[in-house]
Amino acid sequence: MIKKMIVNSIHSLGYDVYKIPKIDFAGLDRVGIKTIIDIGANRGQFARRVFTIFPQAKIFCFEPVKEAFEDLEKWARSSGHGRVFAFNVALGDKEEEKEMFLHLDHTDSSSMLRTTESFEDDLHLIQNQQTIKVKQYTLDVAMEKLVKKELEKEVLVKMDVQGYEDLVINGAEKTLLQARACVIEIVNDELYKGQPDFKKIFVLMDNLGFGYYGNLEQVVSHKDGHIAYYDAIFIKK
Repeated sequence: MIKKMIVNSIHSLGYDVYKIPKIDFAGLDRVGIKTIIDIGANRGQFARRVFTIFPQAKIFCFEPVKEAFEDLEKWARSSGHGRVFAFNVALGDKEEEKEMFLHLDHTDSSSMLRTTESFEDDLHLIQNQQTIKVKQYTLDVAMEKLVKKELEKEVLVKMDVQGYEDLVINGAEKTLLQARACVIEIVNDELYKGQPDFKKIFVLMDNLGFGYYGNLEQVVSHKDGHIAYYDAIFIKK
């Protein structure tokens, strides 16, 4: 029922979801992932999915939006079996208090970046916004100050931060050097001002020793069929 509701919601925005066959987490489910870092965890959609795929893994979730975090934390406490840990902070390229743009009618699209005029015209749900103050850490500092646990290999990192992925990467070099793989959302449509394109993400990840492997899944536009955004898989070379 929940999956159907999510798909219907995506359809109402003019998009569709297609799973890419035979990638199967790029075989990562067979290499013994023991640590998962979920950046932009929202209500735990990705965490719930990988919870069963990687049954031995500890999952560390970061989500700055209070409403989403409360749902995430409730699930972690009730169903996480001591394996899921949630932190109500944003991640970026420096440690500071920062303004975030909260989308009151569609919190899932809230971002550290301003939305573009074209995105606001296409999706009226995001027009009702307000700025909030959030605590921002780098991933490297958050792992040291908040998590305070040695990462058990193998490590999988997921990023879905609404156009803020490049800045998260810039603050995560130490942690990413310990990772086996990353799943990073890439947005092709111009939704947020200053968002990185695939080329920028590819170069950043290549410099850290990762190669692009393919897409876990992607969302296409009902309007003309172009790929609007997708979850790209990067694996350590």
